[in-house]
Amino acid sequence: MFYTRRVSQTALAHHQPILDLSVSSRVTVNRLLGIWGKPTINLSVINAIVSKTKGEGVAGYAGKIGKAMYYFQRRNNEAAITEIDDVFFHISDEALRRLALGIRLRAKSELLHLKESASRVFGGATELEMTEIRNSLRDDYKMLESISCGCWLAHLAAAEYCLYEGNAEKAYHSFCTIEKTIEGCIAQCARSIFSSQGFHNTDSHVSLFLAFQLGRFQADGRLKVSSRNVEKIIKGMKGDHYTERLISSFKKDIHANLTNEEAIELAYVFEAAHARHHFHDYFPRTGEYRNWNSERVDKIQKNIENVYVPNSVSLRYEVLDRIKEAVPRQPFYASEESVRKILSVVSTDVITDLKKAFGPSPKAPLVQSEDDYYDILRNIEEGAVSADAAGASEYPAIQAKLCCQLLQQLLYRVRVNRAVALTQLDCPESAVKLSDGVIDSDEYIYMWRAYLARAEANKRLGYISKSNEDFRQLFDLRRETRANV
Repeated sequence: MFYTRRVSQTALAHHQPILDLSVSSRVTVNRLLGIWGKPTINLSVINAIVSKTKGEGVAGYAGKIGKAMYYFQRRNNEAAITEIDDVFFHISDEALRRLALGIRLRAKSELLHLKESASRVFGGATELEMTEIRNSLRDDYKMLESISCGCWLAHLAAAEYCLYEGNAEKAYHSFCTIEKTIEGCIAQCARSIFSSQGFHNTDSHVSLFLAFQLGRFQADGRLKVSSRNVEKIIKGMKGDHYTERLISSFKKDIHANLTNEEAIELAYVFEAAHARHHFHDYFPRTGEYRNWNSERVDKIQKNIENVYVPNSVSLRYEVLDRIKEAVPRQPFYASEESVRKILSVVSTDVITDLKKAFGPSPKAPLVQSEDDYYDILRNIEEGAVSADAAGASEYPAIQAKLCCQLLQQLLYRVRVNRAVALTQLDCPESAVKLSDGVIDSDEYIYMWRAYLARAEANKRLGYISKSNEDFRQLFDLRRETRANV
């Protein structure tokens, strides 16, 4: 009885209302991870929006951006660039304009990567083609920085591109500035954890709340709920008054006569725009090298994976059945009449009143048949709050903790980039020291980057045996492919 609060959080009873901090802290997590846009764009709905609006106005431009997102998701980079170029200079909305620029930037980056790979094959791509894309990318990075209002994530992306082009000195100074900024963000984020508050750093556009709400009951099979009652509640949320109000408010905000289905599709586009992403893949889920294997990294990766695939609710149907079968003996329950008497009085804290009236429930099994019951309750008490229980006060604090972990990962990335730049600037000793610090931490997910940086620095110093040792570690982290085999 007295585990009600924890069980209700686990069972998503706090789905409504959404806490503002839940939304803002989750948006910050998505921003750091680089998650933007709906995983699967409904092209037929987007086309209907573009046709209805003639591709004009806020809704029309958002529809064209949605098409570009669809093409980019399917690696049709040329089509994505064309869609953006078609409307870019007509977009006056700052958030949408930044989103359009970011999509075009990502598409050009992917296109450049493909061209560089093709250039290794005779006649696959010309140097002129690649030079044109690089020049265009440089211009887009400059524009992204200028319209990002001092966003250090965008500055980091631009600095990395600068390093790629060989301007190590400029990149190094940028990395030093960004490193100090990240350290300040980590301190701010840590304070938000200790005060049980979320890492509040975003705007309050209605699309952020609507997309967040819609994402909690998408019928994609990710979430397994705990009971049939909770399942009905979640399924009914799509048509509840709160969601309807959000949809109505969103339609008014974009001044468009759209169906609910069309408004919902556009909400994800506006969510991506107002989340202010950096449009750079700092946390790739797949790559040429495996992630580092350590206890610290495993914990961080588990938290990151929970963003993409939320925790299922702890209580499954089978577990509920076991609770019913293993319920403690009758003497430890109050009569129904006694409980009704307590509940008939208006109170702000029913659980506290029940505890005062009847005392705490047993904390341990008194007979062997109760073992299952208390084991299950312990699992509930110790389990993580579901990623979808955004009405619970713990949720923003959990997201703030994840923000700290992500910021620390980005700090390691910047230090590795500094090491690479220092090697290029003929300061390999300093590069080795920086790389040593990252490697000794034993918690950088993409540790292969640190080993590569240190190997190159040791090679420059003439320490061939040390360099070879790092290159061997790098080889061990390399994923096996058919080509390797």
